[in-house]
Amino acid sequence: MEKIIANTFTPLYDAVEDRILLIINYEDINNRVDFMITRSFLLKILPSMEEFMFRHYGLEESQSNTSSTAGTASTPKKSTPTDFANLELFAKEKELLQEVNFTYNEKNQQTILRLSSKKSSVVASLEYSMLESVKNAIKKAIPHFEWGFSINF
Repeated sequence: MEKIIANTFTPLYDAVEDRILLIINYEDINNRVDFMITRSFLLKILPSMEEFMFRHYGLEESQSNTSSTAGTASTPKKSTPTDFANLELFAKEKELLQEVNFTYNEKNQQTILRLSSKKSSVVASLEYSMLESVKNAIKKAIPHFEWGFSINF
């Protein structure tokens, strides 16, 4: 299984597949992974993610609601606009996201996020604000009306 360190997260709705496309490292062809997230899997991930964040970080303020989020273990960055030309240029085979794991590191107060499919495993170390940004970006990509989700989901 290929292991990749995530530097950027870009979620988009794919109307043809009727799934959320979560692109990891969209500008890095050698480390890019295109995960597809089904509606039913998303209904499991987001509440679990929010519960994990509440348990480990408490009631911290939400940060950003943008569609592309960048960050690394050593130098977290704020959200940046997506370069859609590169997004399409470096597109890879889409993989179905099958597992998401969160691990809290007490020492540095960061979360280790692991995303896995049959072929790839992606790891990111995120501070609270970046984890919140990833969550909000995924929520923003949800086609609320088509999927029957409340706008406040």
